[in-house]
Amino acid sequence: MRCPPCKSFTPKLKETYEKIKEAGKPFEIIFISADRTEESFNDYYKEMPWLAIPYDDTRKNILPMEMEVGGIPSLMILDENLQMITTNGRGNVENDSEGKDFPWKPKPVEKLTDMVATNVNEMACMILFTHGEEEFISTAESILMDAAVEYQAATAQNPGTEPLCFMYEATESEDIADSIISFAHIEEKFPQLIILDIPGQKKYCHKIGPVTKEEVKRIAQDFRDGRLSMVPLQQH
Repeated sequence: MRCPPCKSFTPKLKETYEKIKEAGKPFEIIFISADRTEESFNDYYKEMPWLAIPYDDTRKNILPMEMEVGGIPSLMILDENLQMITTNGRGNVENDSEGKDFPWKPKPVEKLTDMVATNVNEMACMILFTHGEEEFISTAESILMDAAVEYQAATAQNPGTEPLCFMYEATESEDIADSIISFAHIEEKFPQLIILDIPGQKKYCHKIGPVTKEEVKRIAQDFRDGRLSMVPLQQH
């Protein structure tokens, strides 16, 4: 039986796919099936306007493992050099059904939302918590931006550099921010700057002095160089 999330997502993806194609943007989807029978695969694929790996082709078993697919439906966007742009194509389709921002390249600094929060589970993230206070929100993006742009450039030049995403708590971030603060045992003082590395089970909490552009750049540089002193994730 086809998974309900797949069944509900496919029509949305089809609409977005057609709009991106109509806009003349170079784009193609390759469907990799998780169907248990060829009959089920054929029944599902007949609804799709894009390409597919044949049901009996062994690549359909290898590629999801190589790309570390954790669940379905999963939509990953790659560039022309097969470099990953985003693993959260599904979230981008849900939030940008017109495909206006396709190919959905990550912004240097993002608001902490449910969509980008998937990154928190997958990679190290620098997060500036504001407690939803406008005086902190109004400057949060600019405080993070220079360090984020520099880090993106360094990552592009040195593909082996550990990725680091940059995000801040906005007014709409309260629930997800509270969850992260509770989960990672973060001290509730604001503004609060942390680096949270769930895959590595460690964190860094900035405790001394104000959160400035210069401090953010220094912390990001130290993290990139492996000099940043981090503690176990569950340590208070």
